[in-house]
Order: sequence, then C-alpha cells, then structure tokens
Amino acid sequence: ICIIALVFTFASNIVISSIGMITFWGLLLQALYNAVMILGMVAPMLYFLYHFIIRIMDNIDIKYAFVDAYEEYDMLYGWRWCYYGYSNLTSVVIPDSVTTIGVYAFCECSSLTSVVIPDSVTTIVYSAFRGCSSLMSVVISDSVTSIGRYAFSYCSSLESVVIGDGVTSIGYEAFRGCSRLISVVIGGSVTSIGDYAFYNCSNLTSVVIPDSVTSIYSSAFSGCSSLTSVVIGDNVTSIGS
Repeated sequence: ICIIALVFTFASNIVISSIGMITFWGLLLQALYNAVMILGMVAPMLYFLYHFIIRIMDNIDIKYAFVDAYEEYDMLYGWRWCYYGYSNLTSVVIPDSVTTIGVYAFCECSSLTSVVIPDSVTTIVYSAFRGCSSLMSVVISDSVTSIGRYAFSYCSSLESVVIGDGVTSIGYEAFRGCSRLISVVIGGSVTSIGDYAFYNCSNLTSVVIPDSVTSIYSSAFSGCSSLTSVVIGDNVTSIGS
C-alpha cells in the first residue's frame, strides 16, 4: 500500500514539480497521508473478506456467512458495541427503560455471572452475550419476542436457560457451544428454532419442544452428545438435516 501511495504521490505531483520545487520530505509526508487514506478504504474490505472466508471454512451456509461477515464488519466500523470485552464486569441490572439489548452489548464479558433482563426488553440481538464464559443461568422474560443469532453462544458455564412465552424465534447459533447447558425450557410461543441453535451443547440431556414450534432448522441440536430424551410437538412440519 505504501509503494502504491508513493507511486501515486510522485505521479500526481509531476505537473506541480514543473511549477515549483517539491521537497523530498514534503512528498514523503504526502505519500504517508495517501497510504493512510488507501488503507482506510482497503482495510474494511479485507476485514469483511477474512470473516467471510472463516465462516465458509467452518462449513456455514454461504448466505449466513455473508450476513455474519457483514455484521462483524459493521460492528467494527459502525461503532455500536457497548461493554464488549469488559473482563471485570461481574453483574448487570438492565434498567426498565431498555427495550433492545444491542449487538455485542456484553460480548466477551468473561467475568459476568448474572444478568437481570427486565420486562421492558423485547429483543436480544446478534451476539449480545456471546462468549460470557462465567454466565451460569439466564431467565428470558415473557416480554422478549426474539433471540438473535449468537445471542448466548459460547457461554461455556451456562447451565440453565428459561425462554419466556413471548419469544417466537430462537436465532441461528443462539446457544451454540454452551457446553455445560443441562436444562432448557422453551416457551410456548416459539415457532422456529434456528440453524445450529443448540449446536455442541454436549451436556444437554433432554428437550421438550412445544406445540407452537413448526420449524426446526439444520443441525439445531447437532453435537448434543448427552441428549437422551426429545419430545417434539405436534405442529412441527419441517426438521432440517
């Protein structure tokens, strides 16, 4: 990039040099400035491409790989995270004024052990609590209507989840990699369980899928090696591969 910037700088100053003397240091500073500008345009594209390739290598469907890569890009260059990576955060009480727990809001808060989600919250979105490796239990209130992709993925200490009756969809990889998860209560309004929703929840022993569920998507319970009992509701019309 620096070489391209230097070539561009010297080429763009050929005309100017015929008018007056341009110092070497002036050209060098301008070249560095151009390099930074070029890097600012190229870096986001490379960042997106990197995450896209990683997801393809992880055998994720191309449409999800594209969306996930875009959201990774959007979070880095859109400045939307809140407490991302606050390793000293141990507990959170979310005020009643909050309606949405945003993207990456508490992602990678590795010391977070408890969270109180108020009835005002209606949406938990992409990666909100992803990687909270000390979080042990979650109660999702009836006011919440959707649990986004990766919302609680890789919460490796999570043992129990209660999903309220207001939730209609459990997103893609919402609880993936919650390896200590033993108990899940799925609310009676859930209509779809997304791809890889409980993927590699290796300690999960039983699941009761309510009659409200119509679709269980691909690999929703794949890798749940301790699963011995599954009750599937009467209205399920499709189960993914």
